[in-house]
Amino acid sequence: MRAVGAAIVELTRNDCCRVVLTGECEQSPDLMDLRRRFAPMLRELQLRDETTEKVDVWARLGENTLSGVFVSRLFNKYKEAKTADEQRLIELAARYGLEAIENGGGLL
Repeated sequence: MRAVGAAIVELTRNDCCRVVLTGECEQSPDLMDLRRRFAPMLRELQLRDETTEKVDVWARLGENTLSGVFVSRLFNKYKEAKTADEQRLIELAARYGLEAIENGGGLL
C-alpha cells in the first residue's frame, strides 16, 4: 500500500494512472482496498496484480534431486557469506537457478 501511495504522491485529480504490482508477496494485495483508498485522488486508476507467491528457495535442501543438490551447494555459500548483500545475491541465484531447472527459465 505504501508503494502505491509513493508512486502516485505527486499526481492530481486530473491525472490517470496505471499501477502494475509485481514481485513476490506472502499475501496477495487487496486490489479493492487499494482502489478504495487511492482512486478518489485521481481521474482514473487502473490496478493490475502480477505478483507471485513468495517461495522458500531453501525448501528443497536435502532432497536427492538436481534441485536439492543445487540449493544445498548454494546454501553452503549463503551461510559463509560475509554481508547481507552477498546473501541476497546468492538467494537470487538460487531463485533463478531453480526456475531454470524446474521450469526452463522464464523468470524474467
